[in-house]
Amino acid sequence: MSVRVFSTVLLSSALIACGGSGSSMVVMDVFLEGDYTISAPSTTPFATDGGECGDAAGTLRLSDGVLSGTVNTNATAFDVTGSVGADGVVTGGGFERDGQIAAEFEGQFEGDAGSGTWQNSIGCTGTWEASLVPV
Repeated sequence: MSVRVFSTVLLSSALIACGGSGSSMVVMDVFLEGDYTISAPSTTPFATDGGECGDAAGTLRLSDGVLSGTVNTNATAFDVTGSVGADGVVTGGGFERDGQIAAEFEGQFEGDAGSGTWQNSIGCTGTWEASLVPV
């Protein structure tokens, strides 16, 4: 699998009053697309319904800014959904099962890693970390 670099380049020019020459500044945010391992430990031991909150782990793929993959917790598999903007910010992040969002997550990808937080509707919360799998 090839690894692609996603980047945003912002060029700004400013004219110097007397000389008429310009200067440019380049700002670049970069993250790598490819396959990642993900771990999503719970930071709360119990849900509001009295059940236990669980950790999750799995794999995800970041391709053309779209997240996909699978995480598993307590022998239950969840599909990963979401997207990553050119700035690396995750939007619409979710762990789904049978078309229903079981948990939502947000975060940031930068370089060869991503991290953030997650929460579900029954009071479980946690963090997540993703690391690019070497090719």
